[in-house]
Amino acid sequence: MKKSRNTIAGHAKIRKSEWCAYCGSALARHEVHVDHFLPVCYSDEAYNQVNLLPSCQECNQIKSSIMFTDIYDARLYIQMAKEGRKDEYWANIRAHKKQKTNLSSSQK
Repeated sequence: MKKSRNTIAGHAKIRKSEWCAYCGSALARHEVHVDHFLPVCYSDEAYNQVNLLPSCQECNQIKSSIMFTDIYDARLYIQMAKEGRKDEYWANIRAHKKQKTNLSSSQK
């Protein structure tokens, strides 16, 4: 997919940010990475300017191409990953989905 001028302007704007959107750490201009919150591999809208977030290199690498429902979920995952608790995060997600499925089944 070819990037539009709007996307290039969006990258430039994000690169002027001073804080990581995920961990909140201060960033020098040369340390800012542009993260696509909605990963490029999942949507044509990934290059939209509102989908671009400033991030530090570590958070950008941890998030990778994982698709989250919202920024808070992504922040929790990244925090737990930095603490070496990725497995715990995914176990909680599976348990939540199972509980949601059981609840909807019992309401039928």
